[in-house]
Amino acid sequence: MNQIPVSLDNKTGLSRPAMLLIVLGMLVFAWQVALLTRDRAIQLLEEESRQQLNLYVASLQGQLEKYRFLPELLATNTRLVQLLNNPADPERIDALNRYLATINDIADASDTYLMDADGLTIAASNWQSERPFVGRNFSYRPYFKEAMKGNLGRYFALGTTSNKRGYYFAYPVRHQEQILGAVVMKITMSNIDSSWKRPDSDFIVTDPDGVIFITTNPDWRFKTIRQLPPEVHRRIIESKRYRDAQLTPLAARFDSTLSDKQILQVYVPKPVKFLVLEQAMPEAGWKVHILARMNAVYIQMWRAVLLSLVLFGVAILVLLILHQRRRRQLDRVRFEQQVKKNLEANESKIRAILENTQAGLLQMNMAGTIELANSKAHELFGYKNGEMDGESFLACFPDESQQQIRRIFASDHPQVSTIETLARRQKQDVFPVELSVGLLRLSGEEKRIATVHDISYRVAQEEALQHAHDQLEARVEARTRDLTTSNIRLSQEIDEHRQTEKALRETQDQLIQAAKLAALGQMSTGISHELNQPLAAIRSYADNARALVDNNRLEDAYWNMQQISELTERMAQISAQLKAFARKTTGQLVRVSLTAAVDTSVQILAPRIKESGASIDIALPGTELYVMADMVQLEQVLVNLIGNAIHAVEGEQIKTIEVAASEREGRVITRIRDSGAGVDQENFSRIFDPFFTTKEEGRGLGLGLSISHRIVEGMNGTLQVDNDPRGGAVFTLELDRAETPETSDE
Repeated sequence: MNQIPVSLDNKTGLSRPAMLLIVLGMLVFAWQVALLTRDRAIQLLEEESRQQLNLYVASLQGQLEKYRFLPELLATNTRLVQLLNNPADPERIDALNRYLATINDIADASDTYLMDADGLTIAASNWQSERPFVGRNFSYRPYFKEAMKGNLGRYFALGTTSNKRGYYFAYPVRHQEQILGAVVMKITMSNIDSSWKRPDSDFIVTDPDGVIFITTNPDWRFKTIRQLPPEVHRRIIESKRYRDAQLTPLAARFDSTLSDKQILQVYVPKPVKFLVLEQAMPEAGWKVHILARMNAVYIQMWRAVLLSLVLFGVAILVLLILHQRRRRQLDRVRFEQQVKKNLEANESKIRAILENTQAGLLQMNMAGTIELANSKAHELFGYKNGEMDGESFLACFPDESQQQIRRIFASDHPQVSTIETLARRQKQDVFPVELSVGLLRLSGEEKRIATVHDISYRVAQEEALQHAHDQLEARVEARTRDLTTSNIRLSQEIDEHRQTEKALRETQDQLIQAAKLAALGQMSTGISHELNQPLAAIRSYADNARALVDNNRLEDAYWNMQQISELTERMAQISAQLKAFARKTTGQLVRVSLTAAVDTSVQILAPRIKESGASIDIALPGTELYVMADMVQLEQVLVNLIGNAIHAVEGEQIKTIEVAASEREGRVITRIRDSGAGVDQENFSRIFDPFFTTKEEGRGLGLGLSISHRIVEGMNGTLQVDNDPRGGAVFTLELDRAETPETSDE
């Protein structure tokens, strides 16, 4: 047969310039989408950041406004005027120190102090601290200078004594229109940084010179956004505002890509771009900035670009498919026209083609009578060669398929019709076939030609595949039901476990509280003795004071009254210790002073120690140790361990209890040793079991060590027992070490 020439520029049928134009259009479209997406994302980021900035500024203003009126109110107190007029009176200084400490605690301020007209501090709330302000001169501070002008002084700086950040309010103290000095209140600003920490943005607050002094990023603190002029840098150093801070600029530069936005690129150490918004606080002279990370903007932009490229590609692909389909339809029409022209020249070749094809081929007249059939057709329908000539084509199909064949024959459409149906062999067995029937023109006469393929194997494979698919769906459904049932059962077990855990936790807390009350009950005799002695002394001092007053010995009577006051203070301390020991715990792990916990526990057990005649040796490091624990629970554990040691030395000639502490690899190790008989070897495995005790009946339930062991485990620690080589038992308590807190100072 003659070949039909087909000419295409490439597989898509498009020329190279057309392809380049499509690619260029795709890039321009993606670029425009990227710009629109970027602008919209930046707008949303700016709106969200503006809301956060307003909240942050409102929080700062609220915190400052809460303290603004307190110095002015304090300045009206006559005690301040009296002390400034007579600064050498020690009684007034002591009274004012205590008064300022009370005001400072109530206001929750950092420090409150009074300065005379020369800037010398004569009274302060931290008068009892290691580094008090009393005697220090802060006349160089701007807040003092402003107050001495008669105005409210406001100033932020690092404390020259403590190197801690704080905001100062100062107000003049007047008497008869004369300014005698200034009262100053300092509030701490340390909690503002961590409370506003966000993963996608950072806050910074700059002073009028552009120095960052408040920031959620500690690495930026005391940096500058831009390089400071030399005279400004020198002025800040002379005012000691930030002490030894270098005040170097941030490793950053402003990006001018978006002219209407402030884009700051910071190297932290990799370059990160931030959208910068700022708002002024004119009262404080600050500027508050929010730096919102633009990572999400670029992520949205690239997602939009990828999506636009995909959509553009899909649209181009659809157009190419339609274009190719149109070309193929045109090619098909040309091909059919060429076939019709070649049919007349190829009639002599039809027989050879029919005989050599692997499909059954039959030629029929328009009435459906078989005129020619190849050998494959005879084989399919069970006839010998030549037996099908003159037979009706419908006779090769069962009754249920003949109606479908008649509809094909009744159609005058020149296209080939292909169907799947059932055929019948001469021996009456039925098999599936794929039948194609078309028109054939030979020498001006129309004929029908049919192609028959036996699809028995394919149908069998499809049925087998469908059967396997049905079985798989059944198995999946059964497995899904099993998994659903298992999930429901697992959820129920988890709920039961949570309820059980909650009940166990409540029971443990109740046992801990019961153990505290039991310990208080055991100490009741000693406590009674400790309280009876001061009561008896108070009674004696009161009788003496009455007799001294009758004899007009007022100074001696005043001394007796002072002794009564000290004894009542001692009784109040005993009561406060017992109250603190009996209170319920919060269960939260915080930074706790080990020294304070040991001292409190020893004071609580002081009556028992005195009654037993034991001596207690406390060997703690010179540097105070802090642990992560709950103060109440830690005191409970120490009371239990020291109480057991007191019981262990009863009846011994040498009654010694040692409490020592050390630090190792981030852990604080506390050892409590007694000079008793030690722990029997067979009791080591049971010493921390509930209700196990070696005490005689009536002296304990065996819950103290068990509760202590559980408390220590809840604080991420360990509690172990062993016998000391020198004799007696030693309990070892290990807890996580906590960071040492900063000293409260200016």
